[in-house]
Amino acid sequence: MSKRARNIFLIIISIQIISILSFSFSQEIILHTGQEIILETSPVDPRDIFRGEYVVLRYNISTLSTDQCCFKSFAQKERQEIHNGDKIYVQLQSNDETWIAINASKSKTANNNPETITIKGKITEIKNRCYDNIPEGRCYAEEYSLEYGIESYFVPEGQGKAIEQTKDLKVIARVNSRGIAKINNLLVNGEIWK
Repeated sequence: MSKRARNIFLIIISIQIISILSFSFSQEIILHTGQEIILETSPVDPRDIFRGEYVVLRYNISTLSTDQCCFKSFAQKERQEIHNGDKIYVQLQSNDETWIAINASKSKTANNNPETITIKGKITEIKNRCYDNIPEGRCYAEEYSLEYGIESYFVPEGQGKAIEQTKDLKVIARVNSRGIAKINNLLVNGEIWK
């Protein structure tokens, strides 16, 4: 191997190592500096043959609609500009123990309220909900499915079923100033899961 080829090889390996370390470091920063929130959730599916055992989580803030407080303020024109894959910034407020969505927007606005947190999500599906009592069968609301990057949690082998069958499951997450969330731990029946 020539000296030039060896140097190129070392540069490529160095870039890959730096990329992995910077990703890990950014995740740790979120866990140490992000604001803690607790979200209500329900487990969906605990196993993947290729990636090991994990729990797929669905949150109360994963489905928002125009007939809720969050999207009521969206004008019809703004709603028509929302598409699958769009980033949405959801403002959360503490509701006793857990956090609930109170507002949503396509753009991140300055959060001057210390009692709220903004989390960044991505629209994965848009549905129209129609009601029988609306004349001519018009749709009354649009329902948005969102993902926040915290929809799966890996667990040790053999423990996914126990989490899947729990009656009371909550997620302790941390959200940084850019709205990026990371799962810190689970609350299973009111106890921190170990």
